[in-house]
Amino acid sequence: MKQLIFLEMLSRVRSSPNLKRKLKIFAIAGAIGFTVISGLVIWVAVSVTRFASHQIQAVNIQQQAETFENRLKTLPAVATMSCWDKAQSLMNLDSWVSRPIAENLNNLKMACLEESAPVCEGKTCQNLKIRMNTAESGEII
Repeated sequence: MKQLIFLEMLSRVRSSPNLKRKLKIFAIAGAIGFTVISGLVIWVAVSVTRFASHQIQAVNIQQQAETFENRLKTLPAVATMSCWDKAQSLMNLDSWVSRPIAENLNNLKMACLEESAPVCEGKTCQNLKIRMNTAESGEII
């Protein structure tokens, strides 16, 4: 049955030159499209393979770990805030809007009650005294 349909279609194509020309154009366009798409797929596959192999070769974990350790050593130490500094930072409205109230109160409690007495080194205590005196006199820092 299928062979009869194919033979009938083939006889129609042979008898009609207009249909024969359309079929040739369709076959040529399909072959060109298939060739272009196949070439693009192969090009993308080769490019991805080259990129991946270059990236794998470029990764040097030992050097990156050493660089990271050196950067960590150069970072300044995290400065803990004294009670007075924390209280002044909480006077800003943004800190209450951006963070929950409980977090702000816990931070203040940790700074004021759970921290050891501040160690005075050079001008550090002088700056703290200046801040306290200006705050008591009503001036805004």
